[in-house]
Amino acid sequence: MHYGQSIPTNGYDALEAARALPHDRCDKSFTFDYNAAYGRYFRIQKVLVGSSGSSELIDIANELADTNHPDYLNVAGWSYLEAALSGAEDCAIERIECVEKAESAWKQTLSILETNPIFAPETGNADYADTHRIALSLAYTPLVRALIAGNITEAVQERVFADTLAIAERCVIDQHLAMQLEDDVKRSDALSDYTGFLHECNCLLALLYRNDPQRIPMPSSARAGSGLEYASETHDIMVIHQKWGTIHRTTPIEVKSHCGTREYDRYKALVVRGKAHLLPQNLGHHHPSLLVEAFSDTYNSHQPASRSLDACDAAARVVERLLVDYQKSQRIDEGRERNTRTHFHASPHLGRYATRADLLSA
Repeated sequence: MHYGQSIPTNGYDALEAARALPHDRCDKSFTFDYNAAYGRYFRIQKVLVGSSGSSELIDIANELADTNHPDYLNVAGWSYLEAALSGAEDCAIERIECVEKAESAWKQTLSILETNPIFAPETGNADYADTHRIALSLAYTPLVRALIAGNITEAVQERVFADTLAIAERCVIDQHLAMQLEDDVKRSDALSDYTGFLHECNCLLALLYRNDPQRIPMPSSARAGSGLEYASETHDIMVIHQKWGTIHRTTPIEVKSHCGTREYDRYKALVVRGKAHLLPQNLGHHHPSLLVEAFSDTYNSHQPASRSLDACDAAARVVERLLVDYQKSQRIDEGRERNTRTHFHASPHLGRYATRADLLSA
């Protein structure tokens, strides 16, 4: 029995609660009406904004929060959460209120995605892993609350780790169910969506496994994870370097199942390769569920297998090594005035030719 079934969690519980809601049988139509705030959001660079940007994000969120389209609501949630992270000059109560508004927007998003048939992935209006991603966003709100309070405790880190693990375990189950889809295209799309999401979860779990309160990972915002605008700045995870609630900088990470020269040339973020960097190489196949199972065994078992412990420890050390090497590289735009704490580094092909064994022995 994993954590999500035994102790209340933010993201996993919200996902399961949404799935328990009765499906909307009416032929209700949703329209993606033009909204200038939605466009404004994606035209902001894919970096953690400063204080002025925080105010703009709250304005954007307020314009989107009253809609009923899940894409708009997801952006509203991320706008509120990023404003809470960035608004260091605002009072803590206002920042916590932003976190609560983000949670409300994401829970509404889950309800719509899970109950309205127009947003079933088979219709093309949603990806198969969309609800898992929304749940993952919710899983990290306790971390943001603790950051605002200036005290990220081991209990908060464990809660977020367990929530991330529970969502990943749920995704593994859903991926097995997707294998039964009769339509070849839908089955391929589903397996691809779930696999990419699981690699991101594994990277987050590896970073959390280090249990370092001064360097905490979070999923990237809706803007940063999108390929729209500033494509070279796209990333899946941001590592927040903080002390007593003061964010000194953030480091972007892009997670790929596997990638070649084109991907390394495209992204300014640190590239972590799921198969080559994170997964054990001696277990017969390279599916991300292997590492999810290892983290589950390590966290939930009284006597975890040595193979599971080794796999988790190695994944954490590999990500740590890549992160340190990336930060040692020359900063892009160093010396130029940019009102952000997100640091991109010039590290062409970092880890491109390094195997997991190479990184562990370095």
